[in-house]
Amino acid sequence: MTVSKWRRRFLRHGIAGLEDAPRSGKPAKYDEVTVKRVLELLDRNPPAGYGRWNGRLIAQQLTDVSPDQVWRILRQQGIELERRHSWCISTDPEFARKAADIVVFI
Repeated sequence: MTVSKWRRRFLRHGIAGLEDAPRSGKPAKYDEVTVKRVLELLDRNPPAGYGRWNGRLIAQQLTDVSPDQVWRILRQQGIELERRHSWCISTDPEFARKAADIVVFI
């Protein structure tokens, strides 16, 4: 039955008949704009009191995106927040001078 179905579709529509037919289901709630918003937020510093972003925090900042969707987007983009490293953020007002001294001595 399956082979006959695909052969008939190929005879009627050619190569285009071999593509999957549209399926029913819930329409996508999030689009590429949502993906861009999540990625743009990652380029900003996290809110005061947080050292780095996490899925829950991103969802709270965007307000209309669920934490599960944030994690889906991050997985699709190959982003692992736990492995994302950056230079430390210091509250020491003399940090820049001290860091420059260390770099000069190395």
